[in-house]
Amino acid sequence: MTKSDKGGHHPFALEIPLPSIADPKHSKIFVPATEGKKIDEEFPNFKSWATSDGHNSQDWYMHRK
Repeated sequence: MTKSDKGGHHPFALEIPLPSIADPKHSKIFVPATEGKKIDEEFPNFKSWATSDGHNSQDWYMHRK
């Protein structure tokens, strides 16, 4: 889920589904992009997800550069 600007184009908030830390089959924990860097520099699939209105690369947050 995203919240977009008034033009409906740029997400300013993201809801990222996180697995329970207690669940052993989910070892990855989301770590946000480094402050001051563009999110698509650290998460290459983010741009594909964002420009497709969330249809492509739905697991972009699992693939950090």
